[in-house]
Amino acid sequence: MPKVYFHNEKSIDQNINTKNSSTLSLVESYKILNLDINKKTTKQDVNKAYIKIQKKIHPDISPETSRLSSIVNEAKDIVLDNLA
Repeated sequence: MPKVYFHNEKSIDQNINTKNSSTLSLVESYKILNLDINKKTTKQDVNKAYIKIQKKIHPDISPETSRLSSIVNEAKDIVLDNLA
C-alpha cells in the first residue's frame, strides 16, 4: 500500500534527511558568494559578500527568490565552516 502524505510531511522528511548533508561543494559555495577560493578569505569578506547578494534576492524583497536565498545561506555556512 502506498504511503499517504499529509500536508508537507514529505517535504519535512526530505529536509530532515538532507539537512546534515550539503548539496553544494566548497568551490560552488565560493562561486555563489562571488569569492576567490585562491585568496585568503576572512569571515568579514564572507559576510560582506553574503549581505550584498541577500539585499538583491531576499524573499522579503522578492518572494519568488526564496529558494535562491536558501542556497546563498547554505553557501555562506559552508564557507564559514571551512574558515574555522
